[in-house]
Amino acid sequence: MSKTQLQPEDAFSNIDFDHWSEIARTDPETFEAMRTNIIRSCIDNAPQDQQQRMRGLQWQVDCLRAQSGNPLSACLKISRMMWETLQKLGDVSRDLAMPEQAVSDSKTSAATILPFKSAKNSAK
Repeated sequence: MSKTQLQPEDAFSNIDFDHWSEIARTDPETFEAMRTNIIRSCIDNAPQDQQQRMRGLQWQVDCLRAQSGNPLSACLKISRMMWETLQKLGDVSRDLAMPEQAVSDSKTSAATILPFKSAKNSAK
C-alpha cells in the first residue's frame, strides 16, 4: 500500500508533513484527493450524531478556500471563522455561567411604530 492510500486507523496517526508537503508541491491533484479522503475518513469515523454538522462545516471551509485567491488568504479566512466561532462559544459560556448578567447586559432597541390604515377600512 502506498502512502497515498492510508487506512482510516492509520490516517490520523501517521501523517508525514514532509511527504504531504512534497505531494502538494509536485502533484496538486493527488494532494487534493488525499486531503479529501482523509477529511472524509475523519468525518465517517466521528459519532453519527456529529457527522452532518462536520460535513456542513467542511463545506463552509471548502467554500472559503474556493473564494480565496491563494492559500494564505484561505488560511486567514478560515482562521477568522474559527476565532469568531470561539468568541461566540465564549459569549454563550459566559451567559450560561452568569444568566443574571446576560439579561441585564442585553441591549434593547427603541423603534418607532408606524400606524397603517386597515386594508378593510381603505377598501370602502
